[in-house]
Amino acid sequence: MEIKLCLKLLSMKDEEALYQFEVINRTYFEQHVPSRGEDYYSQSGFHERMRALVLEQEQTGSLFYLIKDEHHGIIGRINVVDIHDEAGKLGYRIGEEHVGQKIATEAVRLLLDKLVARKQVKSLQAKTTVTNVASQKVLEKNGFLAQKSVENNSAANPSLSFIYYKWSQ
Repeated sequence: MEIKLCLKLLSMKDEEALYQFEVINRTYFEQHVPSRGEDYYSQSGFHERMRALVLEQEQTGSLFYLIKDEHHGIIGRINVVDIHDEAGKLGYRIGEEHVGQKIATEAVRLLLDKLVARKQVKSLQAKTTVTNVASQKVLEKNGFLAQKSVENNSAANPSLSFIYYKWSQ
């Protein structure tokens, strides 16, 4: 069954539902990206992070969207951060329960449609690990072009290497 998606700008009204989404999916997310740290998963730490994101969004430095289903349940997040001179950086995460359902591909398409219609951002950068083939496919299906691969020599996870992508209108 196909899920009907919508993107909704982040607001403080979403705090409890988003906190639950992040806690439920923490282990899954941390298999693919570095941890956001223990403080992020405390109620007070998460509250402060939410307030900061909403403020940043209000000041037009970033766009934070929740990917919701037809019942308004959160199934993912998609963001454009560091918006300057009509360029920004794309990031997204889909809850484990919905992986493999083409939700990320559709959410990126919906976001690009919004950005084109609003003429807010004319180019985006994105990155994914070299092992995350699914994310590479999502980006490529939405017109992102691979730019370069970079090895990350981080002491925390020296095996992480990234592919950088770019999309332009």
